Amino acid sequence: TVSGCRFVARGQGDGLGGDDGGCVLVQTYRDDVLGYNSNITGLNITGNTFEGTPPGEYVAIFINHQGDAVNAGDWVTVQNNTMTGAIYQGAVTERSYTRIQNNTITRTTAAGGRGVIVMDWDARAQDNVQVTGNTLSGFEYGLRIGDSAGTQVLTNVTVNWNDITGNTTGVQVRASADGIALTNNNISGNTTAGIANTDAGTTLDATGNWFGAADGPGGQGPGTGDAVGTDVDYSPWWAADYSDDQAHALTWSWGTDDSIQAAIDAARIETSSKWLLGGNSPEEGKAWGGIVFVPAGEYRTTRPLVLH
Repeated sequence: TVSGCRFVARGQGDGLGGDDGGCVLVQTYRDDVLGYNSNITGLNITGNTFEGTPPGEYVAIFINHQGDAVNAGDWVTVQNNTMTGAIYQGAVTERSYTRIQNNTITRTTAAGGRGVIVMDWDARAQDNVQVTGNTLSGFEYGLRIGDSAGTQVLTNVTVNWNDITGNTTGVQVRASADGIALTNNNISGNTTAGIANTDAGTTLDATGNWFGAADGPGGQGPGTGDAVGTDVDYSPWWAADYSDDQAHALTWSWGTDDSIQAAIDAARIETSSKWLLGGNSPEEGKAWGGIVFVPAGEYRTTRPLVLH
């Protein structure tokens, strides 16, 4: 465990953002370094602060690929850290079974860099990566997933309950869009795009997000919120920001320009109490509630809507 430390980037190394004087503050061993064991299963980097404005910028945490086999449940966790300043890369993982959660990562110099990166520089496969509950702001890309060539295989990558705001592009997906679930996030106030998917022809699941406007995302979407690009499934979307309401204490509102039934189904409230629906029904553990907004127009159906 690395906990309760203050890391300050002084700029003594090579430049990362274009000028000399950059540095990496925490980095795990590469699996090609002879004599060192790259197995870091159980590593927990938590409750630290990272800061500094070196001319060459800095990387806060870089989790390298692990040469030893990573088995189910062999987690590495990066959580509850605060990063500020001239951040070139905030939290980076090349490793499978990594949790990046509840960090506040804010670039305070001119927009550039990346807040969180899920990617292997040699395009090796990654599986089971969770990016949850983070605040990412001030970057060229708040979150980047996948290699530049678009060939990396990613599976079971979940991105939820994050605030991704005030970046140039909120989220960029470059590979394996069908292995990623991008749901229950606040993606708003990003100047060029909320979500860009360059994995052409592969649809990214980005349903159930807040894009900064009740009428939904702009770009390929119907609304005035953050733009989404092609190959992004954005409907149904949140009609308000519920990223701080994981307990579902509020009545959620949803918007759709696609399937009304999908929006109705999304409006259900998950609960651990099976008694809400009277015991052993097939839907036990789910209650129903919420408001669905549907744009004016003509809708055709092949079966009745189920309003629960």
